Amino acid sequence: MENPYEGRKWIREGLLFGIFIFLTNFLFIPWAFKNDINLKTLSIGVIVSLIFGLGYGITMKYFYNWLGKRKKNKKT
Repeated sequence: MENPYEGRKWIREGLLFGIFIFLTNFLFIPWAFKNDINLKTLSIGVIVSLIFGLGYGITMKYFYNWLGKRKKNKKT
């Protein structure tokens, strides 16, 4: 099984996931519930979302590496 996060693909995937989290948690939900959206919340939200997004990407990379090694060992 090929790892879809091989090389630096995990960075792109993590950043895209982080942007999705940011848009959902720090823009859409406050807007939907008519809460304040200010610069402090947005700046903290960008940093937190990107860190967790990259964490998601690296976790998926390691998971697919582990899964590929596990399947390769079962075949031999």
